[in-house]
Amino acid sequence: MKTNDDLTLLSAGELEKRKNMLKTLTVTWAVILIILAGTAIIVTLRQGYSVFTVLPMVFLPGLIMSRRQLRAVREELRRRELNG
Repeated sequence: MKTNDDLTLLSAGELEKRKNMLKTLTVTWAVILIILAGTAIIVTLRQGYSVFTVLPMVFLPGLIMSRRQLRAVREELRRRELNG
């Protein structure tokens, strides 16, 4: 994960590119988790507890990390707009 110090080294164009990539990644993670959650509910109701019941929780950290990185990039872009 990039820290704020690493983001300050990137140009505005690179930050915009990273923001767009992270937006796509975050939406993809969210869609995957929604599908997995739906599958987990259906499988749990039909067959009882199984690995599919907890599978969405395994992938949740990916969504959280993606959102944090996106927030950091947006904050850096906002900071540059205020200073420049």
